[in-house]
Amino acid sequence: MKQVVATAAAKAAVAAAAATGGGTQRMAVVNHEPQPQHKLFNDRHLQDAVDTSTVSIGGAAFFDVNGNGQLNLDQGDGSINPISNTAISVLAELWSCDNGQNLGYQLTDASGNYVFTVPAEPGRACYYVRFDTSSMEGTFSCSGQPKCATDNLMLSAGQEALDIDVGIQSSDFDALVAALEEDIVDEDPVTDDGDGWSISGGLVFEPMTYQPTYVIPSRPSPAVSTPPPTFATFVPDTPSPSVKETTLIPTNSPSAGSITEEAPEDNDDTEQQATSSSGLIQLNSQIRVMLSNIESPMEDNSQELFEDVCDTFLNEQLAIAVPPVSYIKCTVVDQSVESGRRRRLRNLEQVERLLGSTLAVEVVVTGVALPTNTIKTQEQVKFQDKIAGTFTAQGDQFVRLLKKEEAKVVTDFNDATFPTLDRVWVVKIMDAAGDVMTSNQNDGSSIGLIAAIAAGGVVLLLLAIFLVVRFRSQKRKQQDLKAIDSNETESSLSPNNGSRLPNNTIGYFSTPVLSSSGIEVDHRDVSPTDMASRVQRDVMCPPGKLRILIANTQGYGPAIHTIKPNSPVEGLLFVGDIIAAVNDTNTRNSRADEITRLLKVTVREERKITVLSLRR
Repeated sequence: MKQVVATAAAKAAVAAAAATGGGTQRMAVVNHEPQPQHKLFNDRHLQDAVDTSTVSIGGAAFFDVNGNGQLNLDQGDGSINPISNTAISVLAELWSCDNGQNLGYQLTDASGNYVFTVPAEPGRACYYVRFDTSSMEGTFSCSGQPKCATDNLMLSAGQEALDIDVGIQSSDFDALVAALEEDIVDEDPVTDDGDGWSISGGLVFEPMTYQPTYVIPSRPSPAVSTPPPTFATFVPDTPSPSVKETTLIPTNSPSAGSITEEAPEDNDDTEQQATSSSGLIQLNSQIRVMLSNIESPMEDNSQELFEDVCDTFLNEQLAIAVPPVSYIKCTVVDQSVESGRRRRLRNLEQVERLLGSTLAVEVVVTGVALPTNTIKTQEQVKFQDKIAGTFTAQGDQFVRLLKKEEAKVVTDFNDATFPTLDRVWVVKIMDAAGDVMTSNQNDGSSIGLIAAIAAGGVVLLLLAIFLVVRFRSQKRKQQDLKAIDSNETESSLSPNNGSRLPNNTIGYFSTPVLSSSGIEVDHRDVSPTDMASRVQRDVMCPPGKLRILIANTQGYGPAIHTIKPNSPVEGLLFVGDIIAAVNDTNTRNSRADEITRLLKVTVREERKITVLSLRR
């Protein structure tokens, strides 16, 4: 196959082929031919609305055909290439910058348009629009974050702003045009199959993958007193990898065995449900939040505070989930105080809380999520698992936030509800009768404890606790040894660092390891299940592919399974490192495929990966 350089005539033919509709809609990125002007709205400027009791804010999401970051209707942008909610979903959110409240959200319609009409506030009120396109492949060009917000809009009753737009263009527009000059091959014409382009004269374009990137458009200000919003463009640098290491303060972790891979779930047969007409996945789950050392039900003020903190906490924690979950609302539906003698005692931590009381709060949690190519139903979102995992991993943060917010409104310590709260965890409601099960299964070790409680004897109680401690300690040691023995496999030496690591599992490390810089990395002979031996390490990863594989574990969170040759993080990240956070967002309860997808959509950005590592 002979490679030739495209002539000017060939380039013109390419543009003509794209303009006439050959191939798929993605071909519009190489169309430079002027197009007739199309209006997305009858009037795209601020004007006096007919209804003087409301304000209207709207705009459109469009393909930025010419790649200039502006909405040019005479050059093919706009309704010629609308972003449909059946193909690429863009979620527009309207917020008040006066009180920080969300005023509404909606997906763009089949023509790429959206519009909010809300009751007007007295005088001039402040609004802004935020665009969330986290379900799309590609990255934003503003601030490098999953959500982009406009500047503040000051509107009075009866005004409307219908030019708040967001544009998408090829992530490498110039590179794509240059690549077309190199990828023209001398070959017989073929019929266009939708994946590539074909034109007459024996020139065939090889298929290319379109990766959209957000471009927030800038435009001349309209001839009105209130200027439209402007957006900053972010172009990430390419820094060298760097590492910041801190000591780890271990948190309570579930008992787990060795790290093993889990096959991706097959959701092809999952019933399509819980998706509203707007295209958003409506989420609803009921959980039981356990508050330790709380001896009485919450009164109305405390219950309202609890719900507000729950809203804030879950919205912040699940904003980075895959898919992101937004507009989370917590509603308390029931409360009951469980004394230590009536609770099911399933593990040693509950034994230590034996004499205390726990407030069980049943909470209905609702929210919405953007569907993705693989996640389209509430069952696939695994909303309840995400909530339970968030409280398990970040329960201390919830406790601190709850106490902090109560201190702002309750001046007398004696009137406060939550000063004695020291721990929070979540159990799932398993059936309609309200029976609850924790993650740990009941075993015979609880029998002696229950008997001691029934007898009411202090001596028997202490003896039972001693037997429980010894029994479970021996049981954990046996499980760890069994898991370690089953995971020891023979492996070859890595050509890059000279360390001997198992192919598919993680065992003990006993051989000094050299980093890519030739510096020996200090470590000890420790078990991978010994969380107290791990240190927390922050690794700044440069833009681009990291060339690592991530696997799920049995209870610890996702871990690095393989580091490929020539990886930019070789010597900084290690096989067996548990990925605790990405860009300071907790990932201990995320799946391996969720983190892989997150690293993919941020491939053009610098990322901070926080790991819990056995390497020091």
